[in-house]
Amino acid sequence: MDNLATTTDGSTLYFSGSLHLKGVPPGWIVRYHDETGAFEQCVAFSSLGPALPDSSGWVYASFSEVSADGRLVAWYSYGQCRGQNCASGPVPYSFSINPASSFTEYALVGSSASWGGLSRSGKYTFGDSQSLASLTDGSMTPLGGSPFEYSGLGISDAGQAVVNLNSDAGSSSFRPVLAGKAPAVPLALSRRPNRVRLSRDGRHIVYESVAQAYGSPRPDAPPYELYFYDVGSKQERLIATGPALNQGTYSYFYPNLVDSGNALLYVNAPSPGALPQIFLWTIGDSLPVRPITSISEGVSRAVISGSGSIVYAATLSNRLLRIDLATGAIRELSGRTPIVQFLSGNGTCGAAVGAVVGSLTSVRGSGLVDTDGGASVRVGGEDAFVVSASTDRIDFQVPWESAVTESQSTQVSFSIASAANSIFETPASTVSLCQSSPLFIAPAVHEDFRGPVLTGDPARSGEILHFYMTGLGPISPPAQTGAMASSNPLQNAQSPQCQLSPELGETHTSIGVTPLFAGLAPGLIGIYQLDAKIPSMPPTQVGFNVGDFRCVDSYGHSDTTAFYYR
Repeated sequence: MDNLATTTDGSTLYFSGSLHLKGVPPGWIVRYHDETGAFEQCVAFSSLGPALPDSSGWVYASFSEVSADGRLVAWYSYGQCRGQNCASGPVPYSFSINPASSFTEYALVGSSASWGGLSRSGKYTFGDSQSLASLTDGSMTPLGGSPFEYSGLGISDAGQAVVNLNSDAGSSSFRPVLAGKAPAVPLALSRRPNRVRLSRDGRHIVYESVAQAYGSPRPDAPPYELYFYDVGSKQERLIATGPALNQGTYSYFYPNLVDSGNALLYVNAPSPGALPQIFLWTIGDSLPVRPITSISEGVSRAVISGSGSIVYAATLSNRLLRIDLATGAIRELSGRTPIVQFLSGNGTCGAAVGAVVGSLTSVRGSGLVDTDGGASVRVGGEDAFVVSASTDRIDFQVPWESAVTESQSTQVSFSIASAANSIFETPASTVSLCQSSPLFIAPAVHEDFRGPVLTGDPARSGEILHFYMTGLGPISPPAQTGAMASSNPLQNAQSPQCQLSPELGETHTSIGVTPLFAGLAPGLIGIYQLDAKIPSMPPTQVGFNVGDFRCVDSYGHSDTTAFYYR
């Protein structure tokens, strides 16, 4: 769940994301009524802004803001138009909607639109990249600069916004001012702002630092920082420090101010490596920063009502919670819902991602396990055996009972059970399933099992190496799903055809190698062991050489691993 937004009294919550209500098609902004406990779809993403000229395009809503009385909700959306009638690149929109079933568009559509900001009064939004638009009379007020990235609620009730007077967007320098309906006020901010929040009276500013927030991780990247700034006194305070700015995300803390500007809610890890929780900082509080939650799976997003009484939070298990700050009571509005982000297949099976019957594989995502650590995975209608599980990863064995044709891959359903009280539809997934498709999963191991074959301990000519794999297919005698492989008798698989190339990256005649054993690895679940004797190799003048070991099954599926030898 993304883009949480709520009213001053916390009676209404809006959100969007990849999850959708049960019985409702994907692509809706969802509204929750606290008084009745009811959820409803508010408006479809596809109706936001003008229609895309090609049906293959998509629209995603983000950066939601809501007026204090809940009368207006603003969303920034972006889309991708594909097809011969489309121009290249993204298609951004900026718009405002009425929380009733319909929405009103304020001529804010276009590539020059800003970030969909909305004042809590519901009177102002960003009209274009350098103007403030009045939603009451339609007037436009030049800002003299552009709002900083993802400004969101960076507009006061009086029509002022935090903007950058430096017109060079690519420059690292910046000139922040508070500008708009009143004379501009210079701001002595120590960092370039991102995700700016401005109190309704324009006296207090909260922002995240932004330097190097995008691109590849850097070992010298500075950390995310959260600052509070008092406009009148020009005093700035560092509130929180996060991890290094290499997360590839526009925001880490997701800060929110209450309407008065005297309290700040944000998300942060309580210590390095810990899962994020919710924190509250209040001006003048004897405890400068107060932890609000200690939730086992961690928190991904949170928003506080303008009155400072109610907090809504989405957890890393995709639960939706309501927190009463006066009593500390936490009420679960929706239970865990899994989202599969990546299925780490154990073979290609003729597809981008495939899974092989009987083999170990893994899935990554969020909300994958219950709060008690339990998890349920089904492949092709059969229960898989869960080897290990955490909120973002499950390792499981594909059931031996899965029905699949002998020579071809089959598309089958793949699902992870959600909590019984989840209001969301569990996203459907499929996987390409086949009987065999070899995949090496670990470095080769020495003959005496002392450890992996490494540069400092390479294999010797004539040594028997143990290779660990998935996807070697049917075995004899048969195995049961979830049972550890037997050592007596050994459970044999059909031996693949294997070849060794003495030097990686060089053109050499390959040497055929007949496996001494190919079958399930004794004592393990869903993992195969292949033992092969390395023939005599040319002596090397250096400490080691690198060789290729390639195996092909009877259907033509293959995989290659490298090993070190001397």
